[in-house]
Amino acid sequence: MSTKAKFWVSTIVVILTGLLLISGSSLNTMPLVMDPYVPFGNVMTWFGLICLPLSLLLYLALYANLGRFLEVLYGLVLRLAIFAGFAWPFIGKYLSGNWANTFDQKPEESALFWTYTEYTAIVSLVIFILIAVQILLQRLVFKKPEEEESFY
Repeated sequence: MSTKAKFWVSTIVVILTGLLLISGSSLNTMPLVMDPYVPFGNVMTWFGLICLPLSLLLYLALYANLGRFLEVLYGLVLRLAIFAGFAWPFIGKYLSGNWANTFDQKPEESALFWTYTEYTAIVSLVIFILIAVQILLQRLVFKKPEEEESFY
């Protein structure tokens, strides 16, 4: 699969994940596997937490021209975010004791898990905003002066 195809597949997964989570769809609680109980929403969240930084990393490889230092820095941070997204269900299983991430009588573990989940997503969103601002600045502020037409 080409890099462009991977970029578009990961972007579509991020959009679908966001729509399912924001809408509060009943699909989120539908069991994907019954024994052990794994809700569909957990699997979609897992894919979303992996594909969000992956789509940004692929965007950097395909389209961005931000300068070598920033591309390497963002790439490193995004690779760490991909790893954190990949580890998400395993950390949830470790903290909650089940694959559904239900924290019965474990408020400290629940708070830790939700903090981990939020920061895993926020890191990628901050990189997205930084990339967008840089591209906007490049196009508006630092754009090359257009060549003036000659009357000769």
